[in-house]
Amino acid sequence: MVVVSKFSEGAWLAVVIIPLTVFTFSRIKRHYGDVAAQVADERPLDRAEATPPIVVVPVQTWNKLTRRGLRFAVQLSPDVHALHILTQDTTICELTPVWEELVSGPARDAGMPLPRLVLLKSTYRQFFAPLIEYVEKLRDNNPDRDIVVIVPDLVVHRWYHAVLHNNRGTVLRSLLRLRGGPRVVVVNVPHYLKDPLTR
Repeated sequence: MVVVSKFSEGAWLAVVIIPLTVFTFSRIKRHYGDVAAQVADERPLDRAEATPPIVVVPVQTWNKLTRRGLRFAVQLSPDVHALHILTQDTTICELTPVWEELVSGPARDAGMPLPRLVLLKSTYRQFFAPLIEYVEKLRDNNPDRDIVVIVPDLVVHRWYHAVLHNNRGTVLRSLLRLRGGPRVVVVNVPHYLKDPLTR
């Protein structure tokens, strides 16, 4: 009776909002229950010798980000692919002439496995499509191994500096998670810029 008599004065809010809130909370609880059921596992750690992953490191040019990404990659696996994508109008220098001096030679001298430089030529300035296709091909051709993609990332001190840099790393991580599947692992390797105000 109260709801009917006060309906036009605002009682309709209670009629709409309370059931909607109860429904929303029930759906949230159901979602959490579903997630808990899917991730629950009581099996012990599998002690069988695991096959090392294939590690892919996208590289544009030789710099501190590339160096850190490759250094981390060779710690994970002896099978490292440094993927260098060149477009028709690229201004990026090909790494082949300096690869022996900067990567292969030092790795050989240290007794580490040699990262493989893979050159992909791309038309129409495409960067993401060839990279994703390469990762998918590795995944499909190696069904017993995980594929780890290391994404070197620039970390700035001021939030407004982030808009000045292209956010390829963020886009790449999102695309790999959408298209890579459960055997493609994305690892972010950050490089922190120094704050110019504190130098």
